[in-house]
Amino acid sequence: ASRSRLRILKMPAALVISATLPRFLHAAAEAAAGGFNASWHPAVFGAGHANGTCARAKHVGVENLLLTHREAWARIDAAGEAAAVFEDDIAYLGPDRELRQDVQQCDNTPGCLLWLGVHHEFMTTHALYVTPTAARLLLNITKGLCAGPGTDHIIRAACWRKVVNGRRWKRLRCQMPTVRSKQAALFASGYFVQDHIRKPST
Repeated sequence: ASRSRLRILKMPAALVISATLPRFLHAAAEAAAGGFNASWHPAVFGAGHANGTCARAKHVGVENLLLTHREAWARIDAAGEAAAVFEDDIAYLGPDRELRQDVQQCDNTPGCLLWLGVHHEFMTTHALYVTPTAARLLLNITKGLCAGPGTDHIIRAACWRKVVNGRRWKRLRCQMPTVRSKQAALFASGYFVQDHIRKPST
């Protein structure tokens, strides 16, 4: 039993963005399959939740996604501990060994932001591993911004050293997954992909 408790304590943390308990539990099980200890991070999806400069945005759901990710990054920054941030439609494909190696490498790289699942290069936000320094950088990168074309587009531009929010963010270290696992009918590639078909009911 003590060995089991020790193994659980050593599991990397994860925040699962979800608006409902069934979807969180489904995603938490997928996260656990990849070795992550998941906590629920409530989503603010739906009209009426956007605030500040995004309150009058045309696509409120897109803005709420950015706001929800910002809240997750703020939790990581405040805790001073790296964590994965998952959206609740993840599916774990593995492999375990390379995932753990990528996470360990990211932990040892200041400013590291690791895609655990990706579409093309630095696209999608369904599975990110965020170090505290990267969390603080992401908060600064997106401060006062509406998502516009999408949260992933903003982050990708920063990874490509383009000017975002008035400057280039050279301290952000963007890392792609070493292994790009794929499965038919599932979106993206990497250790965690997106399952738009077998998701639980809300």
